[in-house]
Amino acid sequence: RPGPKLNHLVYPSKKKSAPGLGIHVTFGLDGSIKLGPDIDYGNCEINYSPKPEKSEAFRKAVERYLGPLPPHALHYDQCGLRPKLRSPKEKEEKDFFISMTRPGWVDLVGIESPGLTAAMAIAEKVKSLL
Repeated sequence: RPGPKLNHLVYPSKKKSAPGLGIHVTFGLDGSIKLGPDIDYGNCEINYSPKPEKSEAFRKAVERYLGPLPPHALHYDQCGLRPKLRSPKEKEEKDFFISMTRPGWVDLVGIESPGLTAAMAIAEKVKSLL
């Protein structure tokens, strides 16, 4: 794979009251370097295309990890939606919750990193509810 050699994940320290964790480094199954996610509070309009006006800020964030990059080194890969429990105006974090809202149905709401690292414990909780 061309470009910088990394052999471990890179996660920034979360800044208090920041809307997300920040851009971090993970790897694709093919060994490619994946950088992201970026965060942008949206509205009900769903648009999965990249926002050209954000590309320079994204490049600067990526270069904190990888050093200077030529313009062709980054390419847009994917976009998704991540529902948040906290609105942009709220300063405090909100923890995820697990609840059984009706028999046989368990809601898992607002689980983000690092909550996903607790996937086995969450699975045990869901099993106990069912």
